Amino acid sequence: MANTTVNLSLGTIKNQPENINLLSPLGFKFFLARSPTVNFFAQKCNIPAISTYDVAVETPFTRLPVGGGKIQFNPFIITFKVDELLINYLEIFNWMIQEGHPDDYDESTKLYKNPSLGIISTIIGGSRGPSDGFLIITNSAMAPTYQIHYKGMFPIALSDIQFDSTTPNEVKYVTCTSTFTYQDFSIEPIL
Repeated sequence: MANTTVNLSLGTIKNQPENINLLSPLGFKFFLARSPTVNFFAQKCNIPAISTYDVAVETPFTRLPVGGGKIQFNPFIITFKVDELLINYLEIFNWMIQEGHPDDYDESTKLYKNPSLGIISTIIGGSRGPSDGFLIITNSAMAPTYQIHYKGMFPIALSDIQFDSTTPNEVKYVTCTSTFTYQDFSIEPIL
């Protein structure tokens, strides 16, 4: 809460916030039930932009803009480091294949396995459909302050994986970006 004092006779406004700490880009944790390995290796993510439009009301003299347009949510984008077994990449890849382009009915429900390791690497329990995601925002002391709840998330894009042997003295580990759509999101304080 900000303390605001307005003195109209002097024409001054005093506005001093109680907390002057700035939001750090390092202060976040992300959780998505269908992609636990992506969560662990998350490097970047966003609180998406939202927008709306005004609705014009006609009067005899002019058009008056009023609120009331539909809310539009931009996509949620997450960048993560890819583990050497590609488990986190395959979590998203197989989710997209299962939802978007299975070769047959059986493939749309089967579990994907890494044949060399015998590890189930993606779809938990063979379930289909979206998953809820949670972005936890932390303060300067790394204590949770807000939870952003993304309802009904599912991936709509997964970036390519680039290999590069032109910088042999400097290892830049592979990162990947995935784009998600969702029904909506809410921002809730953590008490």
